[in-house]
Order: sequence, then structure tokens, then C-alpha cells
Amino acid sequence: MMGLAQRVREARWERQRRSPPRRPRGWSIAPPDFVGVGSEKAGTSWWYRLLTSHPNISHRGRPKEVRYFHRFADRAMGAEDAAAYARWFPRPSGQLAGEWTPSYMSLPSFSEQLRDAAPDARLLVILRDPVERIRSALTVRVARWGPEAARPPAWMIERSRYPSQIERLLAHFSAASLLVLQYERCVAEPAVELARTYRFLGVDDGHQPWLLHHRVNATAGEKVPLHPDDERALREIYEPEVDRLSELVPDVDVSLWPSFRNLA
Repeated sequence: MMGLAQRVREARWERQRRSPPRRPRGWSIAPPDFVGVGSEKAGTSWWYRLLTSHPNISHRGRPKEVRYFHRFADRAMGAEDAAAYARWFPRPSGQLAGEWTPSYMSLPSFSEQLRDAAPDARLLVILRDPVERIRSALTVRVARWGPEAARPPAWMIERSRYPSQIERLLAHFSAASLLVLQYERCVAEPAVELARTYRFLGVDDGHQPWLLHHRVNATAGEKVPLHPDDERALREIYEPEVDRLSELVPDVDVSLWPSFRNLA
């Protein structure tokens, strides 16, 4: 079952998502400077907390996940909708603002919609060993709904098909506007990877947050074991995906992914 603290946070975030935050006097409104677009169960809550601890990045009155583009999964996004996205990002002079909705990357029309709403945004992605990402997601599902939720549904498997998702992003944004991080490297070298992220966003990379080693929303306890048939099938599904990813994003170090070290 979801803990009380998590339920309280979820309820607060749902209230915040109902309407854009109030703009304090003297603050400006503009499209986000950065948008985190993936991936789920890859440390994005932790990384977003580290970003918004920076004195030059504003976060006031807004949840980490705005989920703005989910509403356009079954209807077209018009010019007014694109312009309205900016209202979610009031910020004082000289500060950046952004959000991180890790499911965005899996939405087929998202990249084009974001280009229309925030063409100059910098995009952030954290990737995780696809099999381990699914194991972590299933652990949360089992904790909420019981052992019958221990087999990965098709939509969950699709969300770990990273190459096609990144290709959609690059069809509408330049490679220079996209930073791809690896969860495993962020865990092993958080100071190095955070400084790299700050530089990408154009803020002082010397900032050292106190919570650098304090994980956020980490999966509690032991992760559920995958059914042997599922684990074998997932490895077979993702091996060609990981090969494609290595060609698409040369910085990805496959040796950091336990399920695919044989490909390194």
C-alpha cells in the first residue's frame, strides 16, 4: 500500500495540477527553460529535487510533474493550448523554470506538441537498464495491488523502448538541446553528473546541494523477482533496442546495465 506521506504528496500535486500557479508581482511568464521527459523509475524525482535546489532555478507553486500534454493524447493541441503551457512557469528575473514528467517521452505526439509550446526548451532524459526499470515499476505495482500485478503489461514494456522515443525527440529538437543521463552513472557519481546537468542548463555548476546523496521516492525493500520467462523475454526484446541506443547516443555505457553487459 502507498504510505501516508506519499498519499499526502500525491493529493497536493493533484491540487496543484488543476490550474497554473499564481504569478507573484514582478515575476514573468514564459515557456519552460527545461523539460524532463523521461524515464519513469529512473531517479527523476531525486534529480529534479537537485535541480530545483539550485539558487538560479525556480520551482514555486508547481508540482514536479505538470503532465500538461497528457490531455492531448486523444485530442489535438491548438495554438491557444500551446500558449497556455507558459502560464505554468512564472519565475523571478534571472531564474530558470521547468518541470519533469517522466512519461512524456512515451507519448507519440509529445515531441511535436512540445516544439510548438516550448521550442527553445532544453530536454532532460534519464535512462535506466530497461529490465531493472521494469522490475522497479513492478515492485511498486505489487505493493499497491498485490501479487497479481507482478507480470509486466504491454504498455510498460513499450515504455522501455528508448531508441524510438529519442528519435521522436530528435525529429523536432536538435541534439544540442537534449541531455541523456544514465541512472546508474548518476547513482555512482552524482556530483559529476549533476555538475554536467547544471552546465547543460547554463547555471553555476559549483552548487552542491545537501541532498546530493539523499534519494527521493526510492523503492523500499527488496524488488520483486521477475518471472524467469518474463526476464528471458525482456532481455530478448531489449537487446536490439540497446544496440540501437548505443549507436544513437554514444555516451550511453551499456556496461553499467547489468542485464546487457554482454553487449558492451
